[in-house]
Parts: sequence; structure tokens; C-alpha cells
Amino acid sequence: MMKLSELWPTTVIPKNFLKHYKRSSKIENNNKNNSNGNDAESDDLVQTNSTNSRISMNLSTVLMFIGNLENGYQARKKLALREIMRAIIQKAIEEYKWSIFGINVCFTNMNVLNSLSLQKIESADEVYELLSHEVSHLQELYIKCAKI
Repeated sequence: MMKLSELWPTTVIPKNFLKHYKRSSKIENNNKNNSNGNDAESDDLVQTNSTNSRISMNLSTVLMFIGNLENGYQARKKLALREIMRAIIQKAIEEYKWSIFGINVCFTNMNVLNSLSLQKIESADEVYELLSHEVSHLQELYIKCAKI
């Protein structure tokens, strides 16, 4: 669920917009109270001009807010995609490491089985020699696996 802070930009309404709005309202009020003999047509013209300028300011402010929303959305989307790609790559690396480890263990077990099946052990010295050879081989594998 998205938070409101993620959806709404942190930008505030520009101060110029509020100043312009207050100033145009004062101009309209002055024109309405003006007793210089201006007719209603000129008052309507001034009011229309100030209203149009307020509408254009409102439109530019709305467009600015939409632009900020779009930029924030794109940044969040890009960050989310990076995190997904990082997780996929990390998982692939882990699977690769385990598959290499599994292959080494598998070949080691096959070599042990092959060497045991091919050799017939007849004395204690042969058992000692075979075990010392297997211990050294396991130590080599341990060093290889520790690097991973």
C-alpha cells in the first residue's frame, strides 16, 4: 500500500502564485469600487483579464505538480526495478555457487567409490595410506569451497 507522501510531491504552492492571486483580487475590488464613470463593460474586461491570468497560473501550478508526481513515480519505479534485478542476480550467484559445490562433492564421491571398488585392501598400512590420501583430498576441497 502506497503512502500519501509517495503519491503527493513535497513541493509547496509557489509564493508568487499567492501574491498574484491576492493582487488580482485587489485590482478587481478597486475596479468595482471605482466611481470614475467606468461602465460595466470595462469592469467586465478587467475582471476577465485577471480571471484569465489566475486560470493560467492555476494551470501552470497544476502542470508543475503533475511533473513532480511523474518524476517521483519514475524515480521510485527505477529504484524498484534495480532492487528486483539485484535480487535476481544475487539468487543466480548463490545457485551457481551451490551447483559448483554439488558438482565437486559429486565427483569426489565418485572418485572415492571408484578407488574403493578398484582397490582391494589387504593390510592396515594400505588402509592408513588410503585414508591419508582421502584426508588430503578433502582438505583441498575444503580450501576450494572456502573461497566460494
